[in-house]
Amino acid sequence: TVHKDEFQKKQQDRAAVTKPKESGILKGDGKLNAISTSANEYTVKRGERYEKAVPKNNQILNSTGKMELSTTTHDDYHTNEGGDRFAVTHHADSDIFDSHADFDGHTIYNDNFIKGSTGQRITGVRPSTALKLGGSRELISGYQAEFQPKVEPCVAGELVESVKKDHKTTKHFEFNKVSSGHHFYESKS
Repeated sequence: TVHKDEFQKKQQDRAAVTKPKESGILKGDGKLNAISTSANEYTVKRGERYEKAVPKNNQILNSTGKMELSTTTHDDYHTNEGGDRFAVTHHADSDIFDSHADFDGHTIYNDNFIKGSTGQRITGVRPSTALKLGGSRELISGYQAEFQPKVEPCVAGELVESVKKDHKTTKHFEFNKVSSGHHFYESKS
């Protein structure tokens, strides 16, 4: 076939395979030196220090004499008996009241107040519209009377009783007819 003739197996064009030579970096000619640059340059040395100075006992607190109990503050700032005050000066127009006259200590409340010995009470007077005591009363509030739901009798009970008693006329309904098993009533109102 044409395909077979044109497309035969051929040797591929490739570059020659070359392996790199070993550089020999890790293959030393002598022993491996175990000292690093940092260890070589920075060796351990004795530090420079000042001489140790221990303070001597000056024996301030070992005194045998009596201790003085006064301080500078205590000596300089002592209290006076009466204190230092300026003389009080009043203005000439400040005398509204005569300071030498007697003060009237009465008030209107104090003058009108009558002190009773046993405690006086006014007897209560009941108005004529008040409820009389005795008898039965229904204790119901205005809220209970006006704002509570008022139960009204259900008129459906009348219809059930009417059906049981041959369709009699009730208080609110009149019997009309029976159609297909249904009972029809008409309202009286």
